[in-house]
Amino acid sequence: MKLQARRDRTKQRLRTIAYQSAHTIVDKAAAVGSEDLTSPIKGRSQWRNYNRRMSAWAKGVLAQALDEVCTQRGATHVVVNAAYTSQMDSFTGLLQGKREGDKFYRANGDVLQADTNAARNVRDRIHDREITRYMPHLQVKRILLARSSGATERQGASVGRRKPRQRSADKSNAQL
Repeated sequence: MKLQARRDRTKQRLRTIAYQSAHTIVDKAAAVGSEDLTSPIKGRSQWRNYNRRMSAWAKGVLAQALDEVCTQRGATHVVVNAAYTSQMDSFTGLLQGKREGDKFYRANGDVLQADTNAARNVRDRIHDREITRYMPHLQVKRILLARSSGATERQGASVGRRKPRQRSADKSNAQL
């Protein structure tokens, strides 16, 4: 009985925190975007503790709190596909860079706060028409890699079109 009472108190405390946080978010925004966390993250042993702590119940409470608060207060809640949002560079929109803990290392060497980078990617994913909510992560990765290679091809094409530099008369005579 004591263990069950402790579990109930913990669940109620988590519900309170989730709803208070949802109200705080809706106070500042008319449109709220969040990742779809209904499916478990598979294949990595480091996520075992995370999945245990953020059980299906807790994920459901967070999603329910956002949905209900947004509905009550007239805000829009958009749920997006969570695949690769924390591994993309939010400034370029490409799968470049690397996340390590709470830091995101961009391809150019800059360091960003990882959660802020992921939040920007979720915001941008709301308007992405190619990536849908229920798309498998491998298909999302294929789309993102295609964008990366397309950006490289476009950059190469624009570099190829650049006007060649003309030599000044002094330099051309000096080399002869």
